[in-house]
Amino acid sequence: MFHYIFPGARRKRVIVPDAVLGPDAQPYALIGAVVDWTNAARDRGFYAAGEIDEVAPQAYNADYYYAQVCNGGHAQFRHNSRMDPLTIAHALTGLRAAGLEPLAACLAELEAAGENADTTLCEALDSRFFAANDVYHAKMNAWLRPRVQIVPARAYDRRMAAFLKRDRRRERRFQDRQALRLQGLSESGDILGFAWAAMKQNAIFDRVMPGRFVTALGRETVLWGILTGPAGAQLRLEGIALNGLVIVAPDLPSKPAFDDEDLRAAAKAGAYCSAKDIAMRTDLAGERKLGATVAFLIAEAKGVQAEDVSAIVPLPGRTDLPDGRIVASVTLRGGAFLVATFLAEASVLSDTDGREIARLSAAEIARRHAELETPPTRH
Repeated sequence: MFHYIFPGARRKRVIVPDAVLGPDAQPYALIGAVVDWTNAARDRGFYAAGEIDEVAPQAYNADYYYAQVCNGGHAQFRHNSRMDPLTIAHALTGLRAAGLEPLAACLAELEAAGENADTTLCEALDSRFFAANDVYHAKMNAWLRPRVQIVPARAYDRRMAAFLKRDRRRERRFQDRQALRLQGLSESGDILGFAWAAMKQNAIFDRVMPGRFVTALGRETVLWGILTGPAGAQLRLEGIALNGLVIVAPDLPSKPAFDDEDLRAAAKAGAYCSAKDIAMRTDLAGERKLGATVAFLIAEAKGVQAEDVSAIVPLPGRTDLPDGRIVASVTLRGGAFLVATFLAEASVLSDTDGREIARLSAAEIARRHAELETPPTRH
């Protein structure tokens, strides 16, 4: 789904490489290129919907509807889209503009049914949809072709780079999103617990990997894979979060159920973090806005990207120092880490050798927090 509600300046036209219309191109190549362009505009260029051609969100959401129904029927679309009004409005506009009225009618009927859209209705709509969807790509292509700009493949990357270069307003959107993401990360109890328990085993948390379902103390939960260490020397641990307690250990038994004795053995083999300690640190992160402050510091540092941060962990025993200092480990994907020190007068980001790589005064940090909490000016 793609839609921001901020209106903007003159709309940017969708560009696609000429290869998508070549003799060997697949029927879905053009709409796929429009979807890719729209994703790039949102996720890399930080454009608002009002700043790009209206055809982009219309085609994007029409194709989202089409793909969801093709993969799992109207029931899947209803669940995954949460029947978001903007998603449906854009999709309906795109389908109707492309001359796909039978598909638009199915979507409109699903929307009108609201909470009464039961399995019987969804299956009936599926039948109508699949009886009419064979012309989808042909009609979408006919609608899109005159509405997008076709550029030679050799010039496409250069044109996209220029399009995605962020101006001042879009750079602020980018920085705001990173600050909000890291703030949420710093308040995630499970992530903090996994990272901290890995640190207790002299491992650097990288990321959570897919796990397996198990029963622990009679409750179904997930035994997660925990990847740690630098590239080329990564170690996989396993982690379980239960009743606020987080345990991380190597090579937990491949059994479907864990009792109290199993969990005690796992904690002894690895490390654990109590619910009380995790809550204390996540509360601290929320009260002091540690995650957002880390994002502000990273924006000032060279060679570090906020997207690479995997966890922010206030260090054990370093959260109530006499001078009000807080020290936190900032782990990065790939098995590296930084150290953030939050002081009354300033906050500092240092590398693993203790070299300072960024510093912001308390006044500047307060200004940035205030700016983050202020909605962008609409034009």
